[in-house]
Amino acid sequence: MEDQGRHLIQAKKLLQGMLCGVLAVMPFGSLSATEPDGRASLVQQTPSCSDFDVTLPGKEAPAFRVLLPEHISWDEDEKLSGLHTFPGQWVETTDHLSGAFVCDGSFEISVIIDPKETEILIEMEIRNLTRGTCQDLRANICASVNHLPGEPSWSNRDFVPDSVPLNRDLQGRYWYEEATPQSLKAWTGASWVLMHAFPDRSNANTVDRYFFKAGELDNAYACAVESRDGKK
Repeated sequence: MEDQGRHLIQAKKLLQGMLCGVLAVMPFGSLSATEPDGRASLVQQTPSCSDFDVTLPGKEAPAFRVLLPEHISWDEDEKLSGLHTFPGQWVETTDHLSGAFVCDGSFEISVIIDPKETEILIEMEIRNLTRGTCQDLRANICASVNHLPGEPSWSNRDFVPDSVPLNRDLQGRYWYEEATPQSLKAWTGASWVLMHAFPDRSNANTVDRYFFKAGELDNAYACAVESRDGKK
């Protein structure tokens, strides 16, 4: 991409089961609590930043947290991280929330979020502000079913049972050993494919919790885990 990259994402209800890494509501510039027409509500985690808790209608705890984006990368080894912490200018209308912010003077990111009943529609645009050309520009959108560490801490108990404390390491261990084996699936555009970082190592003690292993599959359009009751 030379001047800008445009990405449209439809984050359906299955996104509740998505976890990036081992990842209540604070009233910082948010869409109002659950809307009368049954829309999901959004709450920014830090003022004017692109880090949101998403709560579905009729629920008290968030369904998932999403960072828009967490980082962007280009030209193989160039990367900017922590973009969800960059403050920007946000405007709320009756239908959506939109914002724009500049990262390190190099990129301008604009985001439009349209909350529905069981999904949020996200449109993101990345504009290159440098004089150079950026190859293979990518934006990483991170979502998790808990907010750990953080205040206030929470977990989506559709996926993490009450018996697992609000602890980042313990919940990450549960996710790795109990929730995702034989249940984490990726949609590659043609079918759902079972995936796990280390399918031959089910014990979390056998892997470095900060180690990342690139997958052998083509990039997935979505990742999902079925809820514990088998209904979501």
